[in-house]
Amino acid sequence: MSAQPQETWLPTTKAAKIFGISPYTLRRWGSPKTGFLRENVHWKRGMKASHPHGWNMELCSAELESQGFLFTYCSD
Repeated sequence: MSAQPQETWLPTTKAAKIFGISPYTLRRWGSPKTGFLRENVHWKRGMKASHPHGWNMELCSAELESQGFLFTYCSD
C-alpha cells in the first residue's frame, strides 16, 4: 500500500503571499465567472461564508505554471 502524496491547503492571504500576488487577484483567478482555478479542485470554500477559502498549493502552482505565470516564492 503506497502513501498518498501530502496536499498543502492554505488560506487565501497566506497562499497569495507565497505566490507573490494579492489576495484579491487569487480570489479573482478562482472566480467561476472570470477565473481559471476551479472550486473543489484548486480551492474549497470555508466552513462558513466569513471563513477564508482553502487553496491547494500543489495544484494551484501547477495550473499557474501551465498558464504561463512566473512567480517568486516568499520564504515567510
